[in-house]
Amino acid sequence: MSDYHEVSLRRYEEELDQRYQEEYERAKNPKVCWFIITPDWEEWANSEKEKNDLIQSAKDDGLRYSCTKHIEGEKY
Repeated sequence: MSDYHEVSLRRYEEELDQRYQEEYERAKNPKVCWFIITPDWEEWANSEKEKNDLIQSAKDDGLRYSCTKHIEGEKY
């Protein structure tokens, strides 16, 4: 095999390894977000604290709310 082909093959294998590692990390630590909806507003929260703040805001305003948890990559 020529040097060009060996280098190309090695680069391809390294890219596959990197993609596998990224997918493994995403599966191990998925990105989670929450969707909070009230009669007056709807909002996405990207952290537990942000979710809790939005829920508390809805409670303070006397609003009924719904909160759903979403995991990146899962279909809902």
